[in-house]
Amino acid sequence: MGLVTNHNKSDSLKVFTPDQPVQILAMDGGGLMGLYSASVIKSIEDNLGHSLTKHFDIICGTSTGGLIALGLGLGKSAEDIQNFYITEGPKIFPNRGFERYYRSFRNLLIAKYSNAHLEKTLRKLLVLNDQEKTPLLLHSKKRLILPTYLSANSQPRLLKTPHDPRLRKDWKMPMWAAAMATSAAPTYLPSFHFEGTRYLDGGLWANNPALVGVVEALELGASLQNIRVLNISTTSSHSNCLHLKPLPFVPLKYEYGKLGKLPWAAKVLSVVMNANSHATSHMFLRQLLAPGNLAVIDRQVAPEHALDSIDFEEFQTIGEEDGMHSCGGLSQFFKHTASPYEPDPTAIGKND
Repeated sequence: MGLVTNHNKSDSLKVFTPDQPVQILAMDGGGLMGLYSASVIKSIEDNLGHSLTKHFDIICGTSTGGLIALGLGLGKSAEDIQNFYITEGPKIFPNRGFERYYRSFRNLLIAKYSNAHLEKTLRKLLVLNDQEKTPLLLHSKKRLILPTYLSANSQPRLLKTPHDPRLRKDWKMPMWAAAMATSAAPTYLPSFHFEGTRYLDGGLWANNPALVGVVEALELGASLQNIRVLNISTTSSHSNCLHLKPLPFVPLKYEYGKLGKLPWAAKVLSVVMNANSHATSHMFLRQLLAPGNLAVIDRQVAPEHALDSIDFEEFQTIGEEDGMHSCGGLSQFFKHTASPYEPDPTAIGKND
């Protein structure tokens, strides 16, 4: 590739002015733990009496957070999305009783789960109530950004709504397919193949997509001092990543620091995703953003919870509790009304 510089900036349409506040809602990846995020938003919406999206100019979501972002962009309530996790989650990741051991053995050779039920349910969730046609990214009512990863050339990729004249391709992608593309977690689900491209989970590089949203806001004309970010986690854990059980039926804990590929493979994805989320919110954004312009909603949970295995009642309860308790500290965010969004006519009126 040779030398790469940032001298040639894209000539974006500046939809924001440097002096206006721009707010970003960013939701982490984390599989079934996205129930926590959906429950937080549901509780906040109950308190506000309207959609949380009213206050945010850009919405970013990775993996399960991308699913939530797409639902919100389509106008779904957080309660609808919460019910999706509770009803369909156990079917997407069947992981109870004997099934748990079967999945662990299966996972030694192939993806732990099929993505067939996930696709089926996403096609039902991400629909327009008043239309029969399949919604595309074009139909989002908000600016959306969804990190994913291209398996063919090992390159990060962002799926975006057509909110800029450069963005002439992604808007044609069905919402259900965009959700599949950002949530194809390696070892858990197969890669997602769509129109000649294979996608992997965006959590491989941007499990917390908040920084992606900040860069997009800057590209669209915002000034860094006027950008605010609300980051909603899928919970976190302080477990020691070097002392983990590689399989649920193994009674002993192994010291991962001394072991090789096979035992590490069971946990390396979650370690990478958690590290990215923590670094983005607690290191980079805390330094970049002006004081008071970053809010993170998170909860420490027991390390037994995983991307494909949670206590649904617990995650719903703690999510709603944290949403309710956070409302008072988010008053600055709720004073802001997001700028109007319409797809850019240049982006959708011209095919490559």
